[in-house]
Amino acid sequence: MAGEKDIVVAYVLWLFLGYLGIHRFYLNRIVSGVIYLLTGGIFGIGWLVDICLIPGMVDEENAAFRQLNAYPQATVISTHYQQPSGGSYQVPQATYYN
Repeated sequence: MAGEKDIVVAYVLWLFLGYLGIHRFYLNRIVSGVIYLLTGGIFGIGWLVDICLIPGMVDEENAAFRQLNAYPQATVISTHYQQPSGGSYQVPQATYYN
């Protein structure tokens, strides 16, 4: 799906289909989406935890989208998230090659 992600859509998907990981597929978290799909939202516990994680996932996805659109001629080779030592938040970073 192209475009920025909407937090309301993410929460609606979480509420009705979250145990299948559909909200994670929507937010381009394919690996964890497959894990949720196979484990029923990691047996329901991960589904409940995601109520707090969704805003951060939406913000990260939208930041990556805006960063990609800042360099439309570039190709994204990898997107990775680094957690600074001593910090409890994640910083989105992308590697671009022209």
